[in-house]
Amino acid sequence: MSAPASTKPRKGGKRPQNFHRSKHAYTLDVAQIMSFSEEEAEAEFSRIRFASSGGFPKCLKCGCESTTSFKRWNPSHTTSRTIYKCKMCRTQFTATSGTKLSYRKLTFKKILIGIAMFARTCSGFSSIDLSDFMKCDFRTAHIFGHKLRNAMRDDIDFRDGPLDGVVEADLTEIGGYIRPKNLRSEKNKNKVGAAKKNDWKYPFRGPARKYVFAAVQRGNNGLAVMRISSTKATATSLVTEHVSRHATIHTDCGGEFENVIAKIPDHYTVNHSRTFFTGESNTNTVESLNSSYKRAARGPYRHISDTDYAQLYADEASWRFSYRHTDTQEKFERLVQAVALRPQSRFRGFWQNKNDFEQRRSERRHVVVAKKRTLQNDARDGFPV
Repeated sequence: MSAPASTKPRKGGKRPQNFHRSKHAYTLDVAQIMSFSEEEAEAEFSRIRFASSGGFPKCLKCGCESTTSFKRWNPSHTTSRTIYKCKMCRTQFTATSGTKLSYRKLTFKKILIGIAMFARTCSGFSSIDLSDFMKCDFRTAHIFGHKLRNAMRDDIDFRDGPLDGVVEADLTEIGGYIRPKNLRSEKNKNKVGAAKKNDWKYPFRGPARKYVFAAVQRGNNGLAVMRISSTKATATSLVTEHVSRHATIHTDCGGEFENVIAKIPDHYTVNHSRTFFTGESNTNTVESLNSSYKRAARGPYRHISDTDYAQLYADEASWRFSYRHTDTQEKFERLVQAVALRPQSRFRGFWQNKNDFEQRRSERRHVVVAKKRTLQNDARDGFPV
């Protein structure tokens, strides 16, 4: 049996101060980042990007640290972009090649400002505010935010495997709201002056509703995981996938967690229809994670219009909750590392309609080759070209 949950000791009979209200939480100096020149911002990003080689550029193809650099003029930025060239394989690359910011057009200064403003908030940062600080188009800020959320997912997934220790799990719902129609009062013939209630006016659930599975490790900066699913039946498989068999898991009495005890023997439940806390079990931490996700959807993001983006916002909520007791300077550096050291994002190039940039480029190449072959055949057969 796990030890009963206990609150932190109080000082002078008062509850200890929240970490986000202390001066130690906000150590990032955003004004200093905004005062960077483009060369200083590029040097700061390169220092984090090539930290494994002491800050010196390393070839992405052969791993050689012997490189040369030259400047290439970029009319869209009105600045010169630094190009690195390997002395061994002669491969050319930049500081953002092979990262989440591949095929980017933003300057390094705008990139660092966007990451700083995105990392320092507690609930989220809207694309409109991000475009205002970065001085770019709303659509650019929107895609940039999705790249950061994708980097947050990779930063959490690259940690120590499945959740272990004392874990809390829960299942909630998001989306699927249907705005009710106008009320139409109809008189009931059996009763004078009464109005008949229209049952069809208030639908119970909408077709776009999604289920959110959440699991959190107890303790300071315990890892949090959130996954979006379309049915409740996948909840058991998500538990066994993300929670270790040797962990101690706490859930509610929901039917989706009935078979968990067969996979994880050390399983404790709490009946929320009677109480929210017992001396043996509670799920208050994971409930806090779910509420922070829903507050972000209602607050800075207003509404998650596309259900395909729900997982991205869930990954952002998981990352923020995992580092909820970390100061803003460390969160900024972690997010820059996640952007610079993780593989490429699908939000690059012509990413619309879920087609990858490389795939569309290969399809376009096949079309060009087919047209050339058609012209060659026409010329060979004597048709005018």
